[in-house]
Amino acid sequence: MAAGRQSVARAILKAAIDQNAGAPEMDEIRYRYAETFFNESDWRSAISEFNKVINNHPNSTWKCWSFYRQGEAFEKMGQIEGAKAFYKGATEGTCKSSDAAKEAKKKL
Repeated sequence: MAAGRQSVARAILKAAIDQNAGAPEMDEIRYRYAETFFNESDWRSAISEFNKVINNHPNSTWKCWSFYRQGEAFEKMGQIEGAKAFYKGATEGTCKSSDAAKEAKKKL
């Protein structure tokens, strides 16, 4: 991903998702997979994939960052109210004291 090869990273991450269900690192793997779409400005796919992190890993700190990144994606699409809802999500519940919450509060 750092080299800008999002499609290659996505293929590797997708294989990891498919072959390692239940792995303790799955929350981060799914998050990184979603990031490949975000890095290519495919906002809708990114939002959908970040949502899978939120739904499948409710106690993960990656969930908090997923809320934050969804907010950024909505902001990039010009949907400011939608963005605020996700930034708010990054500041609530188990995310309340996360680093993502600190960043989200700057956006609210």
